[in-house]
Amino acid sequence: MKKQNKVLAFLLIFILCLTACSKSVKIDETKKEVKKDNNLKGTISITADKNWIPYYEKIIKKIIKENPDAKINIKEISAFEVLNVLNTDMLNPDAPDVFAFPLDKFSSLYTKNILAPIPSEKIANKLGGFENFDKGLAGNVKINNEYYGFPFNLETLISYVNTKNAKSEKIDLNKKIEFTKLNDKDNILLPIYEGWYAAALNNAGNINLLNLDGGKFTSDYAIEYKNLDKNKKQVFDAIFNYWKKHDESGSGLLNPKTSYKYISKNFSTEKKGVVMIDGPWATSINKTLSNEINKGNVNVYPLSNTTIFNKPLSHWKSGWALGINSRIEDKKEEKKLAIKLIEEIINPKNAIELYKYTGKILENVSYKTYEESDLTKNDKEIIKNVIDSYSESKQKPLFKEYDEVWEIWKTSILSWNSIKPKTSEEAYKELNNSFSSLIKKLNTERMNKFKLK
Repeated sequence: MKKQNKVLAFLLIFILCLTACSKSVKIDETKKEVKKDNNLKGTISITADKNWIPYYEKIIKKIIKENPDAKINIKEISAFEVLNVLNTDMLNPDAPDVFAFPLDKFSSLYTKNILAPIPSEKIANKLGGFENFDKGLAGNVKINNEYYGFPFNLETLISYVNTKNAKSEKIDLNKKIEFTKLNDKDNILLPIYEGWYAAALNNAGNINLLNLDGGKFTSDYAIEYKNLDKNKKQVFDAIFNYWKKHDESGSGLLNPKTSYKYISKNFSTEKKGVVMIDGPWATSINKTLSNEINKGNVNVYPLSNTTIFNKPLSHWKSGWALGINSRIEDKKEEKKLAIKLIEEIINPKNAIELYKYTGKILENVSYKTYEESDLTKNDKEIIKNVIDSYSESKQKPLFKEYDEVWEIWKTSILSWNSIKPKTSEEAYKELNNSFSSLIKKLNTERMNKFKLK
């Protein structure tokens, strides 16, 4: 009887072992299946400026190593040129699956159904570093609780100051630099006809180029000159006087074909240029600026270090996002691969490499990270002042109609080169006519849409 019990006991143990072993095999097989399911597949493309490509190649190499069944192609094309391709035909083979876009172009891309929704909040939680995701850049790409992009980088304008030229021009750098009290027309350099740059002056004067309030479009430039408040009139007068001084001297600053060369040339040491107003991207495209920085002749300041009638210049809280072409929205494998690519490009662990190749500053990375990196002292100074200027900047209107402002400003200012206005009031008429027509058109279109509904 005892022997029989022992046999039964051994049989029971044997059965239990078999069961346990079979379960462990199933668990291992499940793990293998999960791993296999997580292996990304498909082929996608991404566009990049020439300077960005080495960084993108590093990121893609890492992804492909972990996911050998995936393929990611890089198309070399500028970030602005690719928008023309997408706006023409997002299904075009030349159109990318993943691309960078400036936030002020979001409304246009969204209304044309070019952008696919992205689980941006999930990505943000995974990457970390965002204090308040929706109140940052992400809020600009969110519609009805869906995100149609992921924050790429923050940017705004800053002041580059040639310290040697400041000394020869007797400009005290211990004080704010006042736009209206300069020794020479070239002491401050910016392409005044470009609305993006002129915004620094307009914002300082609280001049709204285009506003949408209560369902109605308005513009301060649609107000008659005589009815402008004192502060706005002063700022516009200063803009006109800046143009006038350059026009009277035959300056190349007022010609789009020569203005950037003119700015670079006159920012060289031993010239008159003291302040160059530009963005962090300027160091990678302006050889004169980068050379002067490397020689130790340039300090970087927040944009607010320059004033106009004692009011600090102020730009926009601007930035870029990464988007996914809606043509792959229903292609599960391709979209998963696109999301993975975005995650790696904007991974805070890659922030320093990203900056070195693209000049882009991540929203979810503190200055301390950049400060403690192997970036140069000059790069760190630029990053610090971009972050400081950004915190002082204004929120930019993001409705798609605002895109029309840039061309109207440019056309109006450049028209002065031909009509040669003698007074600021005469010059103002060009802007007033153009913006009044724009307001009338936009409000009529809005009213017609409302009637159709």
